[in-house]
Amino acid sequence: MEEELCQPNKCKKGFKIINKKHGLCQLCNEVRLGKEKKIYTLKKVPLKKSSKPIDKAPTKKLQKKRLDDKSMYAEIWNERDHVCEECGTSLGEELQPIYFSHILSKKAYPELRHNKENINLLCPKHHREWEFTDRQHMTIYGKNQHIIEKLRMELLKEKKS
Repeated sequence: MEEELCQPNKCKKGFKIINKKHGLCQLCNEVRLGKEKKIYTLKKVPLKKSSKPIDKAPTKKLQKKRLDDKSMYAEIWNERDHVCEECGTSLGEELQPIYFSHILSKKAYPELRHNKENINLLCPKHHREWEFTDRQHMTIYGKNQHIIEKLRMELLKEKKS
């Protein structure tokens, strides 16, 4: 009776893989090689924990940021037309966070996160385009360059004072 070998890269017995090419533990590798079966007392290898953190409840600081985001988005939504600033597409009547695009990113400029001037109302397609592609060909690029210059000047003044 032939003994069942390990699945590639996973020993069914839970032992450490010693033959990486075939993904076999020492016992299964000896069966593969036709050697006599010896009695081993091998330790089971615990499974590695995922490197991804487990979803944790947001911190109070993050909860406050999100609440501040929502209130700022509501103010902007009430003040501006509900159309994409790039293509003019209607954004409907229901406020969606995806419509609010930061001109200067929240990560690079956290102090401008809740500055209304730092926000464009964009449809999801153009929001992604502003964030992840070549924004220089977008029609809002020129207007945003003036806003960026103004915001950076304000930041410099604040730092000097």
